[in-house]
Amino acid sequence: MDRGELLYEGKAKQLYATHDPDLLIQHFKDDATAFNAKKRGTIVDKGILNNRMSEVLFRFLEEDGVSTHFVRRLSERDMLIRRCEIVKVEVVARNIIAGSLAKRLGRAEGEPLPEPILEHFYKDDALDDPMINDWHIRFLRLATPQELSAINETALAYWQRQKLPAAVLAALLQGPQEFAGEDAWQARLAALAINDERHVRIATEGALLGGLIARGVSPELVVLSDGAPQFVVLVHAACWV
Repeated sequence: MDRGELLYEGKAKQLYATHDPDLLIQHFKDDATAFNAKKRGTIVDKGILNNRMSEVLFRFLEEDGVSTHFVRRLSERDMLIRRCEIVKVEVVARNIIAGSLAKRLGRAEGEPLPEPILEHFYKDDALDDPMINDWHIRFLRLATPQELSAINETALAYWQRQKLPAAVLAALLQGPQEFAGEDAWQARLAALAINDERHVRIATEGALLGGLIARGVSPELVVLSDGAPQFVVLVHAACWV
């Protein structure tokens, strides 16, 4: 499918028209930005990597029941997408305290939350994506109450599906806690009928981390990242360069 007129250019992508008014081509650039585009640069082949990673993530979401605008990847840098209207509200679902939430509430990073917290941010680089609430969203006419309710329900439902169910966790806590190798661990999971890919991943990551601590790795080990929640393990420190 050929690119038509350039319709939009943002920090990292360009959108082109196609012969079908309901479809667009999204082109991934090598431009890199930080701090809401206040810092700019170029990373060789960044667009190629972002295109591939986006395809994987969109397919994962679709398989998990979350609709997206993704149709298919066309080339190294181009993706075919459905034309849609953007809701300029970023939704952040949190199960643990980390990053800006820890700073705003004065709580320790890594503290589990008794229930998920949803936060909303206004997607506007000029304003540094400020946090907003339902009243702001209605005032700015970013979404109707019905649309916001659907967005929140989708975010919470997806987030809940990422957790390891209590029944699975309880089963893992019973019986042997040490395994001779991967085959033994996989056999244990099979015996407990833990075969969901997500549950296997979460349980395996927990087992590996527990094994490291049991063998002398300090639980006070500092993990340094740019604030990404997947690195909030042990003692987490955030750093932006």
